This record gives sequence, structure tokens and C-alpha cells, in this order.
Amino acid sequence: MLTIGQKIMESRENFHMSQEELAMRIRKSLKMVQQLEENQMTPDQDTLFNLSSVLDIPISDLVDCCNQQKKLH
Repeated sequence: MLTIGQKIMESRENFHMSQEELAMRIRKSLKMVQQLEENQMTPDQDTLFNLSSVLDIPISDLVDCCNQQKKLH
């Protein structure tokens, strides 16, 4: 299973979207998007919702990735 960061990066790249564009669309900083993709932080509920909407990923998939990642740590 992919980590949350891998899922975000893969989905973003499928839309041919830069990290900067994703940050703008979810109303977060570029640094935060970079940290999410590098699994240095876990998104909060609002960010999960925005990522789901912008990247067209079911929110349940993102939550599953987050839960899986927490089990590994």
C-alpha cells in the first residue's frame, strides 16, 4: 500500500500539477505540500478533504493511507 505522501504525489503527477499549484488549490504552503509528500507530516481533516477534492481521490483512500502509515511508526 502506498504511503499518504506517495498517494498525493502520484495523484498530483497524474494531473500534471506542480507542487506549487497543488498548494495554491488546497490553500496551503508549498512547504506543507513538500512535507506531506515526504511523509514528514500527516494532513489534518480539512487538508484531507481539500486533497480529496482537488486530486479526485476518495477521502477513504487518503484516510486508509494515513492509518496504515501510523501503524508503521
